[in-house]
Amino acid sequence: MSADRFQSIATCLLRGGFINRASDPELFDYLEEPANVDGINDFLGRLGLLALRTASGETWFAALRRLDDSNRNAARETAVQAKRELRHWVGFLKLTMAALSEPAPVAGALLHAHRLNDAVHENLNLQETLRTLCQRLRSTPDASLQKMLELVINWAVRPEQGLLELIDEEKGIYRLTGKVDWVLDMILSIDESLERQTPSIPRSAASSPMPPSTSPDAPDA
Repeated sequence: MSADRFQSIATCLLRGGFINRASDPELFDYLEEPANVDGINDFLGRLGLLALRTASGETWFAALRRLDDSNRNAARETAVQAKRELRHWVGFLKLTMAALSEPAPVAGALLHAHRLNDAVHENLNLQETLRTLCQRLRSTPDASLQKMLELVINWAVRPEQGLLELIDEEKGIYRLTGKVDWVLDMILSIDESLERQTPSIPRSAASSPMPPSTSPDAPDA
């Protein structure tokens, strides 16, 4: 069982995934043991990676162990790409906060599509947020609110975004993934960088998850 969990964790992290307390309780519990984290990091270290927790402590992901000449350009490109997506993520998080009635989105929280629908229909500001996000996602200008909501949810579920996972298709229930925690850290890192007005690479560049397209396979446990 322990070997299976090691394999699952290594595979997830190497593919750029996230391990969250609410959505992956068994894997998260495994990482509560410092010795198990050391074992994972011994393996990740061979690839120049390190398992890190988000600021909330509720999510694990794999990041570059250090920035140097061999990976600085790749890290910078990752940070630039994340900044391109940032407006999309912020718009999405505004919508989910309204649906969840929470001051901040929480990874692992359940998102009910009908509650999101109700929140948007009752709030003109949210409707504008939705339209702006959908324009960036190349929605048709005459799309209904319902169609735009479907577009956003489908976008958030896609593997390359990975912000939502489907829990119950019939009832329209989704769960916010651990990536939400990482996005919140990314936003905070950029805000702090702007406050300092320094041109350095944001911390999120070094702590970006592994891109799925370049992640090697985990070894057999």
